[in-house]
Amino acid sequence: VDRFLLVFAGVVALALAAALAFSLLLARRIAGPLAQLRDGARRIAGGAFAHRLQIHTRDEIEELAEEFNHMGQALQQTYQQLEERDAAKTERLNQMTHQLIESEKLAAVGQLAAGVAHEINNPAGVVSMFAQQLQERGDLAPAHREKLEIIERDAERIGRVTRGLLDFARAREYRRDPLD
Repeated sequence: VDRFLLVFAGVVALALAAALAFSLLLARRIAGPLAQLRDGARRIAGGAFAHRLQIHTRDEIEELAEEFNHMGQALQQTYQQLEERDAAKTERLNQMTHQLIESEKLAAVGQLAAGVAHEINNPAGVVSMFAQQLQERGDLAPAHREKLEIIERDAERIGRVTRGLLDFARAREYRRDPLD
């Protein structure tokens, strides 16, 4: 009986030692790749989309690692596409900003032209009026009358040009009409 108990205790101790060794080996085989998966997930979450896992366990964990690598590759491609779209939209926004600045410059030039036209139009009107008044005098020599006609005609031409500038500079209301 003592001998049986001693053999039985040895077998139990040996079985426990084998179970412990098997458990440690199994835990190492599972825990190591799981830790790699965890660390890989953290790296990808941090923006390292090019990170790939190298797990070769020939089981479900390796399959999970391969899917994880596919996911990282898909995220990397999506991120690149988003950056390209962002760059294109930024370029378009820059172009639109440039166009807006140019439009504002043209509007300022239009306002300046309107101001200059107004300032020129008033004296041209006065010159034209005085030329007409002088032509009404009966004691003018024909040469002077011709010169006054030239002055009046050119003053009227100045007035037409400045009115054209003023018309161009004014904001117009557009309306839609049906056309055949």
